[in-house]
Amino acid sequence: ALVDPGGEAEKIKAEVAKQGVTITQILLTHGHLDHVGAAAELADHYQVPIYGPDKEDAFWLDGLPAQSRMFGLEECA
Repeated sequence: ALVDPGGEAEKIKAEVAKQGVTITQILLTHGHLDHVGAAAELADHYQVPIYGPDKEDAFWLDGLPAQSRMFGLEECA
């Protein structure tokens, strides 16, 4: 499993390939940008489910595009 893949999806993909591991799921502990930023891209790439974060963090996930812009990052969804 990948836990809290906050960003730099390409680096994560490269390290996963280098280590020769199989990703079966993505786990999110909470909805802050630095914990979920690459989750959707990686879930799509590995065709795996995302589990978490808690329902109370939905407002953070809904606000990811705005958070990305605020910090000058590529928009994530």
